[in-house]
Amino acid sequence: ILPICMSLLGYLQLRFGEKITELSIITDNENLKGKKYVFFADPQFSMGSQAWIARKTTKSLQKINPEKIFIAGDIFNGEKLNWDPILKEMQNWNKIAPVYAVTGNHEFYGDYAEFINLIKAANWTIISDEVMNIDGISILGLNYAFTQNEKDKLKKIIDKELSNNKVDIILSHEPLNDFVN
Repeated sequence: ILPICMSLLGYLQLRFGEKITELSIITDNENLKGKKYVFFADPQFSMGSQAWIARKTTKSLQKINPEKIFIAGDIFNGEKLNWDPILKEMQNWNKIAPVYAVTGNHEFYGDYAEFINLIKAANWTIISDEVMNIDGISILGLNYAFTQNEKDKLKKIIDKELSNNKVDIILSHEPLNDFVN
C-alpha cells in the first residue's frame, strides 16, 4: 500500500504542485530595476512527465511573460527520452524570453553530450563556471560539483568573482552555504 500511496502522492505533486512565488528585490543596479525574471530548477523531465510538464511550464511562462528565464539545473533526470515534445516546448520557452541555465547533478546521470545538443537545438545558453554579462547584469553561473576538487574550484571562482563586487546574480543548482563565507 505504501508504494501505491507514494506513487499517487508523487503524481499529484507533479500534476498540481506548481507554486509560483513573486519577490521584489531591492538593488542598486539600474539594469535590474523593474524587470521580471523567472528562476526555477528541477523540472527533471522523465518518461512519465516529459510532454505535459513541459507544456504546463510553457503556459505558466506565457502568463508570467518574463524578460529572462533562468534554470538552476536538473532539467533532465538522465533517462533516454523522446526529445521531440520536450524540444518543441524548450524552443517555445526561448520565444517567450531568452533562457539561461546551469547544470545540476542529473544532467550528468545520462548522456551529457545529448543534453548539450538539446540545449543548443533549443537555443538556450549554458553558463558554465563563469560570469556572463547580460544586458548590464553580471550573472555567475556554476556547474554542479561532484568531487572535492570541483568544489574547491567553485570556491575559488566564487571568492574571486564576489571579491570584485560585480556579480548581481548567482545561478547554481546546489546551495552555496559551503562555498560562501
